[in-house]
Amino acid sequence: MSEDNKKDPNSLGENFKFEQASSTDDSLQELHDQLQREKEEPSEGFAPLPLFMVTIIAALCFWAGVEITTKSAKFRWDVYDPNYVESAEPAGPVVYDPIAHGRRVYNTCVACHQAEGQGVPGAFPPLAGSDWVGMDPVVLSKIVINGLAGPIEVNGVPYNGIMAALGPTLDDEEVAAVLSYIRQSWGNDYGIVEESLVASVRADFGGRAEPWTAEELFAQ
Repeated sequence: MSEDNKKDPNSLGENFKFEQASSTDDSLQELHDQLQREKEEPSEGFAPLPLFMVTIIAALCFWAGVEITTKSAKFRWDVYDPNYVESAEPAGPVVYDPIAHGRRVYNTCVACHQAEGQGVPGAFPPLAGSDWVGMDPVVLSKIVINGLAGPIEVNGVPYNGIMAALGPTLDDEEVAAVLSYIRQSWGNDYGIVEESLVASVRADFGGRAEPWTAEELFAQ
C-alpha cells in the first residue's frame, strides 16, 4: 500500500473542509469587493458648505441683526408698538371711557333693542326716550343682571316678554358701561352708572335664579 493510501481518513476529511472553507471565503470576498465598488468610500465629519450657501446665511444673519437693532426700541420693556418712533412724544395715560366701552357691550343687545335703541314694536320696548332708562340705576342693574319677565309698560305702551339675564356673561364693569351708554344715548340724558353700584347689586341678588317682574321691582 502506498504512503498516500496509508494516511489517516480523518486527516483527509479535515483537508477537504479546509479547502471548502477557503472557497467560501473567496466567494464572500469577491461579493464584498463588488459591493464596495458600488458605494462611496466612507468619510468622517460633514462635507463643507458651498460658498453660495455660506453667503446666503451670512446675509440673513446681517439682515436679522439690522431688524432687531432698528425695531427693538432698544429692548425697552414699556414699548409695544411695532411702529414706535423714539423721537415721538410719549402717549399720556389711558383714560377709561365707560361710554365707548358700553357701546361695544351694547352689541349683545342690538338684536332686540336695535342699533338706535328704537326697539321692535309689540315685541321689545325702546330704550331711546324710555321712561325706564331714567329709573334708579339699582333697578336697571337688577334687570340686566337677573333679567325681566312679564307685563310692563314703557312710555304708555304695554309689552309682555322676557329679557334674558346677562349677569352670567357680563362682569360688573361691562354692566355699568352698557347702562351708562344707554342712559346717555339717543336723546337720553342721565348720569353714568358706577361699577361699585353694580357690584353691590350683584352681591345682594346675583344668586337669584328667576327674572324680576315689574311688580317686584316697583314694590322694592
